[in-house]
Amino acid sequence: MKKFIPLENASWLVVRVFRILRTRGVMPRVSFLAGGSSFFLFFFFFALLLPRLSFAAPGDITLFLNPTHPAPKEPYTVFIQGLSDSSKITWVVDGKAVSSGYEKSLPQTAGEAGERSVISAQLESGIEILEKSIVVIPAGITLITKVESVVPPFYRGKALATPEGKVTIIALPQMTDSSGRKIDSSKIVFTWKEGGLVMQGVSGVGKNTYPLISDALPGNSTEISVTGASLSGGMVAEAKIFLAPVVPKLFLYERTPLSGTVFERTINKGLNLLGDETEIVAYPYFMSPQGFLGNDGKLSWQINGRTLEKEEYSGNSLRVRRPSTNGQSLIHFSVQDMKRVFSEAKESLLIHY
Repeated sequence: MKKFIPLENASWLVVRVFRILRTRGVMPRVSFLAGGSSFFLFFFFFALLLPRLSFAAPGDITLFLNPTHPAPKEPYTVFIQGLSDSSKITWVVDGKAVSSGYEKSLPQTAGEAGERSVISAQLESGIEILEKSIVVIPAGITLITKVESVVPPFYRGKALATPEGKVTIIALPQMTDSSGRKIDSSKIVFTWKEGGLVMQGVSGVGKNTYPLISDALPGNSTEISVTGASLSGGMVAEAKIFLAPVVPKLFLYERTPLSGTVFERTINKGLNLLGDETEIVAYPYFMSPQGFLGNDGKLSWQINGRTLEKEEYSGNSLRVRRPSTNGQSLIHFSVQDMKRVFSEAKESLLIHY
């Protein structure tokens, strides 16, 4: 939208522009007379050369966002592209001027999903005011990871990926149509990328899940990104995560007849056996179920360096009895996933009798 200078101010502007053009050598010398043909001759040249005064063609100036598709409550910045001079800029957000000066960018924070906002930049030159606008409608995608990873019962944290473990990423879009209604996942085109490469086989309409096998090396991260676009193309949202497997950790717990397995307290630092016997339970964090108690796992118990036979323990638990004399015993447990090289865990504890 253009706003032109009032006609009553045109006379002094004509004189001023003429003098500027003459000093730059873009117009022949013309004498000013009070009225008469010289004025109209100048006005003719002024109209002819007016485009030389424009700071940029209107079509060359655009507004763009960074990031391109802001998520709800996410900070973003509006930039002016194509403006070459130092024109004064008035930034207007939803009809209210928020700043005025020479800054070619405006930082903002997106609203809720579907909350529409109109941002305008009014560019002032010596001739006219050019206004450019952009509409911002926040849309987001929340990524949830579902991993096949062992954690103890009642664990309140999040299960993390294990080396070469199965992972499923679920995309939950927060997108609305022009009427403000939420767009269902079945009406969104999902494009998944792994390491920057488009995964055609799992991308498409309504495909909001992405299955993968995590990296074999602990700590090696894989970038997974997804773009969701409405079928009309009017709404677009993006999200990405970095998935890195972790080294499994092993903790030892005590199991008693009255309390069962006491997961609230580990005994990794040692245990004083007060009764005649107790049971030790080993539980790993962030290990493949198949590698722990499944067919892929190899479990081993040792007491004072002697490897126990399978008949002497029950999977991940070991019953320990008080010997006839006081003393101490070193208990060691290890588990190794035979199909996943870097998925293993071990721990020891000292029992005092």
